[in-house]
Amino acid sequence: MRLRFQLIIFMFLRAILNTMHRRVYPFLTVFARGLGVEITTLSYVVIC
Repeated sequence: MRLRFQLIIFMFLRAILNTMHRRVYPFLTVFARGLGVEITTLSYVVIC
């Protein structure tokens, strides 16, 4: 029972983190322009 609960929590948190990570990509150009950096530099930061 405890393992099932841990797996459910892990999958839920992983889904949230993946969604948050992938929502940034469409706005990379806007963020790069606003920060005054190249888009490739900002994409490296997001990946790591």
